[in-house]
Amino acid sequence: KLDDVFVTDGYRGKGVGTKMIAALKKELKKRKVGRIDTAVHKRNPGAARYYARLGFRPLGEERLALVL
Repeated sequence: KLDDVFVTDGYRGKGVGTKMIAALKKELKKRKVGRIDTAVHKRNPGAARYYARLGFRPLGEERLALVL
């Protein structure tokens, strides 16, 4: 589960996030992990486009949470 990833404004658009995801994918493949799950808030279409460009696809599932 990929959660709470953030690239500071001054580094956005410079490939930092893409390089982080590429390194993560490489490491997870070595460890035989077959899937990365993440979530994007509905009010953050930029993040949704970013993840789509990286190959992330909707699972057709609804995320659930218990907020305390």
